[in-house]
Amino acid sequence: MLGNLGSVDLSAGDLDAARSHLAEALGILRALNARDAIVYHAFNLGLAEYLGGSLGAAEALFAESLDLARRMGTQRHTAYALIGLALAGRGGTDPGWSARLHGAADQALADLGGSIEPLEQRLADADRERLRAAMGAAAFEAEYAAGRALTSEESLVWRSVSSRRGPISDADPSLRGVTWAGPTGISRRYGAGSPTS
Repeated sequence: MLGNLGSVDLSAGDLDAARSHLAEALGILRALNARDAIVYHAFNLGLAEYLGGSLGAAEALFAESLDLARRMGTQRHTAYALIGLALAGRGGTDPGWSARLHGAADQALADLGGSIEPLEQRLADADRERLRAAMGAAAFEAEYAAGRALTSEESLVWRSVSSRRGPISDADPSLRGVTWAGPTGISRRYGAGSPTS
């Protein structure tokens, strides 16, 4: 209930109330280990932090959302978390990285045949325009295209933004049995040794 209220606050632009409700909800959800809800509310709290100008806090929450989305195999949440990380953009210090993440997120959404919520769409569109202006159109398009061209396996390295852990590997015990199927049709079952089709 608190998380839903926080989402409504966020949509209404009441960032203080959104932060308060989403942070309280996230604390409860973490205590319950409710991963399916944590992934969603961590992203929304990340948006509230981003909109409030707290890029470091936003990036940490988006990284948490990405980490859980990958572990659970929820591709839509993965795409949203990539958008969030692109927005936070390493505190604005690496526009090429942000452009590439926007490309990866857009490709993930295209693979799902879906679109994103209006708020996230407006934020992503504005950020891509900002990046295009800062980098120049050619540089932006090159990084964006590189992000769109990433295979699901290659995009797993983006998880390394989390300061808590390194890149995903078969040695990660939390991923044993998790399968990621990408646009190439190749699936990878972690802990199983090799890709399967």
